[in-house]
Amino acid sequence: MRCLNIFSKPKRLEVNWQRLVAQLGERYEIENIYFKPYPCCRHYHAVIDGIVALREQHQVKARDVVRLDVGLYAVGVSGYDHKHADNLLDAHMNAPVAAALAVVDGELAAHHFLPESLLRPEVQRLIPAVDTHLDAECERIYPGIRSGAVRVELEGGRSLEKRVIEPTGETKNPMSDADLERKFTVNCEKVVGKAKCERLLEMVWGFDKNPDVAELISW
Repeated sequence: MRCLNIFSKPKRLEVNWQRLVAQLGERYEIENIYFKPYPCCRHYHAVIDGIVALREQHQVKARDVVRLDVGLYAVGVSGYDHKHADNLLDAHMNAPVAAALAVVDGELAAHHFLPESLLRPEVQRLIPAVDTHLDAECERIYPGIRSGAVRVELEGGRSLEKRVIEPTGETKNPMSDADLERKFTVNCEKVVGKAKCERLLEMVWGFDKNPDVAELISW
């Protein structure tokens, strides 16, 4: 058996100092962060946005959906195209599961990924009906932009298509304060209750006016 020599001399670390200090004091990376509206892998949020938009615009009902074709860049296709969810992590890292839930519920929150939600007949029917493929345009603009495309095929032969370039939460398509409040509420109200959710939101939005954070850490 080969043993690892933990005392061996480490390799020299190469640091690009010019890049590290470029625009120091002028560029702030915190301005480039994104918010995730859905509690699952970011790689297919654009697809979820597209499904939700089509659902609302065309009054799509889950019972009328025959098949969904999801277009992503290579990373999204290779790592997240599996049609089973043996545990919670499987469900969160699973494009077909997320697409099926988006069709059925029109939104995605933490409780949608729980077993009792995934085992609903309409969700189980749709998960195998979701296929992913490598979309040339998505691949071309990745990794700078994590886009997605979706085609929803309906009973009777009708199909609907939507391409989303900048998913919700990106700096070019930001979430509003109301969007962030809704994300917090739909994910946490079932856990801590409505009253605590409202109180926590009040404290967070007024954080600069209340120096006492004891209540925040006592929950």
